[in-house]
Amino acid sequence: MLKHSTLLILPLLFLFTGCPGGERMGYVTGKVTLNGEPLAGIFVRFSPQNAGTSYSSSGFQADGTYEMRFSITKKGVQTGPAVVTFVFPPEGDPPEHVKKHRKFLENYSEEIIVKPGSQKLNFDLKTE
Repeated sequence: MLKHSTLLILPLLFLFTGCPGGERMGYVTGKVTLNGEPLAGIFVRFSPQNAGTSYSSSGFQADGTYEMRFSITKKGVQTGPAVVTFVFPPEGDPPEHVKKHRKFLENYSEEIIVKPGSQKLNFDLKTE
């Protein structure tokens, strides 16, 4: 028979460790190039296939590197299958080589698997 103190502790364990089957995150960084040049001035979006409408996104640094964020305060992407796409922001002026291939980038998608923990995913995009 369980003591009353044990019954009080069990719910606290779920509070501090998370519920079974809860959200798991992968911490994704990488670099994207377009025809050998760094991709900058747009966003990369990872849309988990098991997450409904939630997604993670990131802008690119001038050298084409990115770090995915689930929210302003939380880094990462939900684990599992996801679709990678690129989105042009409503404002801003991407480099000419990026604008030149806008249609290609807006239509690009690739399925990936996000694993738990840190991972580096590089994309070497070619339009030629």
